[in-house]
Amino acid sequence: MRHLPANAKKALLTFVASAPLGAMTLAAAQWAPHAAERNSVLWAGGLSWLMLVYLTWCYARTATGAIQVLQGSVTHLASGDFAAKIRLRESDELAIVARTIDEMTDHLSQMVSDVRSNSSMVAQTGMALADDIKSLADRTEEQAASLEQTAASVQEITSAVGKSAASAQE
Repeated sequence: MRHLPANAKKALLTFVASAPLGAMTLAAAQWAPHAAERNSVLWAGGLSWLMLVYLTWCYARTATGAIQVLQGSVTHLASGDFAAKIRLRESDELAIVARTIDEMTDHLSQMVSDVRSNSSMVAQTGMALADDIKSLADRTEEQAASLEQTAASVQEITSAVGKSAASAQE
């Protein structure tokens, strides 16, 4: 039954549901002793059969329409459109599924928003950290240059003191 088209499923459902009613109507018409009773039974059976066919058709049409609405909404959700809401007026199981999908969509939308916000904060923090690292490297280079100058000055002083000490000993 899974592989049948929707129209074939509707027709099969109508036939299966109406076959016992039609058989009962024909049997009752054969047992009715008078033509008037037979006609009444046939009319009642025929009207019952038509009512059953109509109600089956209405149910199948309503269910098919709701399923198509759900399918369209899930397709929008799959494409990344979290703003689309499912609008079903019924209060049956499909409407419950629709409300659940809407709640799931809201949660997914909130999660995506949180991820975007957090990734933006991480990017900003990363850029600030890179700037701080560059500034630290610049200061370290400046201190290394200053330290080299100080070491050169200390070496000159040591040399000068050594010369003065050597001169003083002579």
